[in-house]
Amino acid sequence: MKKLLSLLGLVCILLAASLFLYRNELIDAVTEYGEDPSYQLLDYPAHVIEHADLKFPTQDTHNTTEETMRRRPVVVLLHGCGGPFTHQAFWAEQFRELGFPTAIIHSYESRESVDKAAVCAGSALLGAERAVDVLAFLASMDSHDDLKGRQVILAGWSHGAWSAMEAVISLQYQLGHRLMPDLSSVAFDRLAGAMLFYPYCGAISKFARYDWSVTLPTLMILAEEDTLLPARDCINAIGRWPGNDVFDLQVIDGAHHAFDYPPGLEAHELKHDPIATEQALKLVKHFLEKIH
Repeated sequence: MKKLLSLLGLVCILLAASLFLYRNELIDAVTEYGEDPSYQLLDYPAHVIEHADLKFPTQDTHNTTEETMRRRPVVVLLHGCGGPFTHQAFWAEQFRELGFPTAIIHSYESRESVDKAAVCAGSALLGAERAVDVLAFLASMDSHDDLKGRQVILAGWSHGAWSAMEAVISLQYQLGHRLMPDLSSVAFDRLAGAMLFYPYCGAISKFARYDWSVTLPTLMILAEEDTLLPARDCINAIGRWPGNDVFDLQVIDGAHHAFDYPPGLEAHELKHDPIATEQALKLVKHFLEKIH
């Protein structure tokens, strides 16, 4: 009996060790493959770029030459779980005033039907699945005359920031997606930067389990009083890294989740904060000036 118990104990130890060693692969598989088929992309991947709201700055909004304009990265915006509202339009306008083209990815329009409440609750369309929107956009850019050869700066809010982070790490580590198993055709240096607003950094996010690129300029803006997606999760994840000189972490004092959403959308813990929004704008402008 003792020998049997010892054998069972050894088996349990080996099983636990195997689960620990392959924990990233197991979590990635669960978060990517457990999706409702109706959430799959329509006419992938062309549908993503076709549904993106692509706009370019007017010549009189900045002091840059036409040649500089052609070289400017496009800022790709990913909305939160509630949809784009007027929020992304506000930020897109700010980016264009700085001379950057913008493309708002409409993740819900690219799918047959989406239960927004389920997405916000974390039970549908997880960040690992929605990351394919970014990967599909990158893969399709060179077929679009106005985007051919350009780099991309990702800008994501909440669920959109989580999705952006999943896409970055998938490219960084060449972690294929079920809709895009081979990422070798999408170069990581197509990314010029990332701006991440109050993202999910919990246990099932790749951000909590993989080190972030030390070559991709990144601005992460967290809200100190965020009770929906606590800032400490991201801070703790970053604390695991050996060091990263291009990652700029900023925590805005007293701010709540979605502090930069326009007035009138307040609900539960969401509170518009004009002072925090102005702080975020300054941080974003400084970041964009620094990297381009």
